[in-house]
Amino acid sequence: MALESIHAFLKRKREDGETRKRKEPRQANAEEAGLLKSLGVKPADVGGAGVGSVNAQARGAQARGVHDVCEAELGKEKQRLAEIESELGQARTREAVYKKLIERYADVIEAGEEKTIPELRSLVNADDEAVREAKARILDDFPKYDYDRYFAKFADKAFEFIASLRPVHAGVSVSYWLSPQEVIELGAADAFDKAVFLCSLLRAAGNASARVRVVELEGGIQHPVVVFEFHGKAFLFDAASKTRQSAASVDALFEKLCCGGKRPTRSLYEFNDQNYEEFEES
Repeated sequence: MALESIHAFLKRKREDGETRKRKEPRQANAEEAGLLKSLGVKPADVGGAGVGSVNAQARGAQARGVHDVCEAELGKEKQRLAEIESELGQARTREAVYKKLIERYADVIEAGEEKTIPELRSLVNADDEAVREAKARILDDFPKYDYDRYFAKFADKAFEFIASLRPVHAGVSVSYWLSPQEVIELGAADAFDKAVFLCSLLRAAGNASARVRVVELEGGIQHPVVVFEFHGKAFLFDAASKTRQSAASVDALFEKLCCGGKRPTRSLYEFNDQNYEEFEES
């Protein structure tokens, strides 16, 4: 190859290289512009920093988006918290008013709530509409109810239902009774109402021995439990403390009984819709 031709070849190579260098930045700039457009960023805002600046802006935009979402959610939660605090304040006010009214008429209320022995027995009622409805819901789990075969399972499910009711702490010293229907409506009951409802369910399921026994705990507190016999064994269900146990006899049931950390000192009386019995002080 002639020297002149070699020089011409090298010149063309240099010119081609410069052309490619000029084209590549334009292609890169086109790609950057597309990315900036998708991010809503103007190319003029980027300057000559290149793709690294684009990536940094993308990360910044993403972080700002997350921050904005978090701020919006936090604002909603603060508003909801303020609403809950307002509702709680209103509930506390109503509670204070109701408590004062109850205490003002405590004598009248207790006179109306006091039960004679026949009235106490009538609290256990297998034919009560709310009791029958609760029994029917429990029996939905059985293909066909047979007392000898399924009563033990029915008793367990009845116990779980009554034990799941929220406890009632009225904060007043006035005695009162809630009907099974009122217990269902409130979704809550005290220890006595739970025991009466549970005993009614067990008798509705065919166990004639079920009765409410009231014991005296350490400290002089009266506490009700439900006792019954089935297939030669004695059972004790305490829905208020969510405990249940079995033994060879009813007396043996109370040897290890503990209610809220307190042991029973003696049995006071027991009842169902058919019988009422008081126990002599030992």
